[in-house]
Amino acid sequence: MEENRARNFRDKLEVYNVDYRIIRASGEVRWIEARGIVSYYADGQPRRVVGINIDVTERKQVEALLKESKTRLSDALTAGQVVAFEWDTATGHSQRSDNADRIMGLVGDGCFLKQVHRDDRDDFGICIRGLSPGNPSYALTFRFVRSDGGQVWLEETARGEFDGKGRLLRVKGLTRDITERKQAELALAERNAQLALAGRAALVGVYAYDVKAEKVQISEGYAAIFGFPEGTTEMPRSQWVARVHPEDLERIEDLRSRAFRDRQDQYNTEYRIHVAVECTGSRGAVSSRTMAMGTHVEWRASTST
Repeated sequence: MEENRARNFRDKLEVYNVDYRIIRASGEVRWIEARGIVSYYADGQPRRVVGINIDVTERKQVEALLKESKTRLSDALTAGQVVAFEWDTATGHSQRSDNADRIMGLVGDGCFLKQVHRDDRDDFGICIRGLSPGNPSYALTFRFVRSDGGQVWLEETARGEFDGKGRLLRVKGLTRDITERKQAELALAERNAQLALAGRAALVGVYAYDVKAEKVQISEGYAAIFGFPEGTTEMPRSQWVARVHPEDLERIEDLRSRAFRDRQDQYNTEYRIHVAVECTGSRGAVSSRTMAMGTHVEWRASTST
């Protein structure tokens, strides 16, 4: 503070302003803003200083909280692979959080849409053009080609701001990197497709029987075994009963009832079925290994056949 004041005297400034901390007798630290006016003698020497001191402790605390909040937000954005952005539609200028380069690569003004994957670019443009005061927000998943040539999956949620005439002024939102999640989803979908094909080829089926609802959810392989139409994934249990050979049905029902009553984890059985006439018109034998799970409310059972 003394150095600041001396500089003002030396440079013959009339006004000075400085912030500094004081320590009260209690040990409490307070921030003070000092504002002063300096008058000088004719030879330029300082003559008199008139000033005021303002306690700005609360303001300093708010500034510190805002700075801390900004740091936490930046850390959260980085940890969560999320980029905050604002796009000015009039100038085309975009502002993004500091972690944008790491996630998306360098993106110049007017280049973002060009870097959206060509197969997703039309959908992205439709979302932007569809923004209106009555439909101000959008959520979209799309592929994005980084400046280094790498491709990432992005999930973007944003909201537009409009003037009194309904013209779009700016768009603010968050862009999340979901590449790992998307790759996992695609790998799971591919594996499920492979399992479905394997089930159909090897005649292995899986089902889940909701005892309370009397409904059965089945795999593609199970549908193939029983001759149900392709694409069948759920049916009432009565359809399964209609396929089981009458001479085997009572035995199966008794076995299942005893398993549920005794809370058995699994049971094994073999039985014959009638395959739909439009498939083969023949009968087949089915070997079934079932695992049953349930509570006092309902039981569920799944099996590989």
